[in-house]
Amino acid sequence: MRQRQSFSFELGIRAHVEAWAPPEPAYCLIAYHGYAEAALAPLAALRRAGLDDGVLLAPLAPHHFYNRRGEVVGSWMTSFERDQRVEELLDHGRALWQEVLRLWGELPLFLFGFSQGGANAYRIALLAGLPVRRCFVLGADQPPEVSQLQAAVGGPALTLMTGREDAASLAQTMENDHRSLAERRYNVERLSIQGGHEYSPEALELLHRRIRDDL
Repeated sequence: MRQRQSFSFELGIRAHVEAWAPPEPAYCLIAYHGYAEAALAPLAALRRAGLDDGVLLAPLAPHHFYNRRGEVVGSWMTSFERDQRVEELLDHGRALWQEVLRLWGELPLFLFGFSQGGANAYRIALLAGLPVRRCFVLGADQPPEVSQLQAAVGGPALTLMTGREDAASLAQTMENDHRSLAERRYNVERLSIQGGHEYSPEALELLHRRIRDDL
């Protein structure tokens, strides 16, 4: 009688990225969308907020599916083979930075992540070894691989943002994350902004101001 078996093997994949770039960009901002969103969601929000002086990149999460409207959307992570997925996402972030270097040269690098994409922004900023100046996280908590890190040695500044109309439980989680990161000597700030679980205009305007200040 046959027994059920399973195995895994390596498979190369293509990575899709939505992009916008001015003729002489001052920086690069990589934006990671939320669960069940398309890559265009954060890119469109950033453009509406007036970000027009840097390269804006929005990669599509590698796990694709259709939403109820038939649009192709993505997810960054599931619990299945999670450690392997984390390594693949770190490789994704490193490979995207190499494409930036090839296409635009070395630019000041910033990261932005919303909701599930915020967890990915955390891990790329703190685990991928890239020259990130600041990582913006909107409406998201730390993934386990970040919350388990010890005291910071260098690393990027972190700006954590929560909408005042977002879930109270998430606001408390982000407050706890802020405290935990500060205790581990990360350069971190925590901001409460207008809006719910969304690409709040106030959050994106603040993001743009922080980028200008950091340049």
